[in-house]
Amino acid sequence: MRTESAPLETQFTPSSGSRLVGALAVPLGLAGLGGLWQVMRTALSAPAWPAEVVFAISTLIWLALSITYLAGGVRHRGSFREDREHAVYGPFVAYIPVIGILLSAHYVQYIHNVGRTAVVVFILALSIQAAQLLTHWLRGHLPSQAFHPGYLLPAVAGAFIASIGLSACGWHQAARSALGIGAFFWLVIGSLIFSRLFAGPPLPDLVKPSLSLLVSPPATAGIAWLLITGGSMGSIGYALLGILFLMLLVQAFFLREYLSLPFSTNFWAFTFPIAASTSFVVRWLSSVEFPYWKVWCWTAADLATAVIVTIAGATLRNIYQRHVLASHAIS
Repeated sequence: MRTESAPLETQFTPSSGSRLVGALAVPLGLAGLGGLWQVMRTALSAPAWPAEVVFAISTLIWLALSITYLAGGVRHRGSFREDREHAVYGPFVAYIPVIGILLSAHYVQYIHNVGRTAVVVFILALSIQAAQLLTHWLRGHLPSQAFHPGYLLPAVAGAFIASIGLSACGWHQAARSALGIGAFFWLVIGSLIFSRLFAGPPLPDLVKPSLSLLVSPPATAGIAWLLITGGSMGSIGYALLGILFLMLLVQAFFLREYLSLPFSTNFWAFTFPIAASTSFVVRWLSSVEFPYWKVWCWTAADLATAVIVTIAGATLRNIYQRHVLASHAIS
């Protein structure tokens, strides 16, 4: 990694396009929540409507944000490259195909061939974006101080999510390949991220919620592994579960810092890790059937849902307050 002389605050200043891409954390978190309730439906006979409602909302928000972003990029030449090469927010461009994979994988059960085709298209789009990002970084354009856990998304968690989508289509051999790609980049990029976090300056408050993304790789890898093996944990599954529990414990010690941050839409960074980790835990509990395992599953799912609904409610409140202030300013 190359350290640049630009001030840390300047490196963490988002462009207009990257702000819009960052908002895609909203449908990503909702897609994760929909996946959690789909697991609850399969494993514990939960009603179907929570998953379908949440997936529908996620789809609508994802479509609106993606179309707005792509239309803006078409109007302003070079904006796509500018956003992709942003030192801090570049990885978030991968939200668009990642969410597309999750949504398409869910709807495969209803629109089989269309859903499978969409999964392939979004995986190809994610592959191209990840390759572009890696090429840019390998040329030495990655400031060390700007590095943060969000870089786990395109090549690491994105590859594991691609594996999940391929398994949903029944392509388990391809899913294993995607899992291997994710594991390779988890080792490489994860090492760089921990090196920066250990030895570099503290993350600015603006991106501090991205620390929760350290939970996403073991959670998504665990789900991908269980889908490949048909629900059998095995040694790899339990290794991933152990890493997940360690990362969740780390998050518990960060909780006081998170609560001291002023609320913003950046809090949506917490939602997908919460939903994905809960989904993995529910899948694990349903496979081993500990005493009172159903109680544990319902408790975990309800708690995760409550946290995400609270973040959604706070977001709507902020939007309403800004609208009221804007109305008063005009009047």
